[in-house]
Amino acid sequence: MADHTRRLLSEVEKTAAFGRDSVKAVLRHVDNDHLRQELSRSRNRYRTVVDEAHNTLASLGCHSGRNPQSVKMMMRTAINAQLNRKRDVSRAAEMMIQGCTMGNIELLKAIHDNPAASTRAVDIAEHAITEQERTIESMKRFL
Repeated sequence: MADHTRRLLSEVEKTAAFGRDSVKAVLRHVDNDHLRQELSRSRNRYRTVVDEAHNTLASLGCHSGRNPQSVKMMMRTAINAQLNRKRDVSRAAEMMIQGCTMGNIELLKAIHDNPAASTRAVDIAEHAITEQERTIESMKRFL
């Protein structure tokens, strides 16, 4: 159970941190005030999930799973390539929807791959999924 719990929480933390960092990168290319507000709210929700997973891992005596710097750099490069000079609100929203969808797929796989994870770990993973679904819904109006 402990190993399943650790693996699930580590995946939640990495996925939410990737989302948080992605939102930060997208924000650099967004001028629309309404979209910026939605993205900021999304970033705060990601931050909450990252902290929740990180603190739970720490309470179990486990180290958190950080995303490698190379992954962060590739993410920023991809976002910059897609949004640089365009300032396209619809494209930014589309990228956020795609990212949240991919994140939810990864989290659902992690839940299914770790059936013996603690109820707390599953709750945190489901919280992350819910928050990403909330972001998807809020982004739809910018398409």
